[in-house]
Amino acid sequence: MRTGSSFIGEIFGRNSDVFYLFEPGQSLLTELHSQGALFLRPIYMDMLSALFHCNTSSLNFYMKCLSRHHPFEVRKKVPRLFDLVCYKWPAARPGIACRKIDAELFERKCREKRHIAVKSIRIWDIGMFQPLIQDGNVKLKVVHLVRDPRGMTASRVLAMNFVDSTINKLEAGSFTDEMQLYLMEYCSYSIDNKEIGYYHPEYRNNYFLLRYEDMALDPERVTQLIYNFTGFDAVPENVSKWIAENTKAEKPGIYSTTRVSSMAYQSWRTKIDFKTAKAIEKIGRCAEMMEHFGYLPVRDESHLKDLSSSLLAPIPPPHDSQRYHLE
Repeated sequence: MRTGSSFIGEIFGRNSDVFYLFEPGQSLLTELHSQGALFLRPIYMDMLSALFHCNTSSLNFYMKCLSRHHPFEVRKKVPRLFDLVCYKWPAARPGIACRKIDAELFERKCREKRHIAVKSIRIWDIGMFQPLIQDGNVKLKVVHLVRDPRGMTASRVLAMNFVDSTINKLEAGSFTDEMQLYLMEYCSYSIDNKEIGYYHPEYRNNYFLLRYEDMALDPERVTQLIYNFTGFDAVPENVSKWIAENTKAEKPGIYSTTRVSSMAYQSWRTKIDFKTAKAIEKIGRCAEMMEHFGYLPVRDESHLKDLSSSLLAPIPPPHDSQRYHLE
């Protein structure tokens, strides 16, 4: 999605008290496609419910999928198990190998940890979390991450055309049907999810709205706020160190989790022109979405390129003036 969700995931994944899972929906998608079935959200919610209860009885496909991954992917997707199932070959055979991940080990390590965190971009409707929020054994907290649709689009296109760092192919009116549909859905669902998080009684005190840009501008402070919201006492020293090391300097890599920084968050403004930015603003409900989340429209080309002129405004408070987002 190109919204910085991998970075947010890392602040949990690097905490040894957290059983962290990266995009389990990818495994479900692969399994369903192999059967010729569609990726249905209720099926994914059943999977998430099982994971939050550390119950893998219906998730044999997930264990098999994790076991097939390269060691690098195991470290990323289920870090608490990496040291238990992966090992270095003898010096004569350099490299790392991993043994099969079995359900007993997965469930045992899952239950040992104080918290379970799942990073997922495959949830368009957070209203589907209501049963888990009501479940006293889960005590679910939802961190809803959004990004300026103009920046997200530029980042997404750059990722798809990574050889062309200037995104010459992204011109006003040249969006593919797939990109337009994606933007329409992203902007619409972002608004709907914010409304659920703000106004649904079940989500009160269980919903945290986070803009990618706020995390980029002050990652240490925002990480502490997220930790407070999710029930942690303090940010572990190793997590704070990782944040400091990975947000102070520019580092290469389109898919790197280290690209959230006070400079990188608005680099999209140097990569697209005014017409393209305005075209994105006019797609579907994106102008409305920008207003909801405090993203300011661009006035002209010089305004777009002037990085000293912020395109961020405070997020408008709920109508009842009770805020459940980043203060």
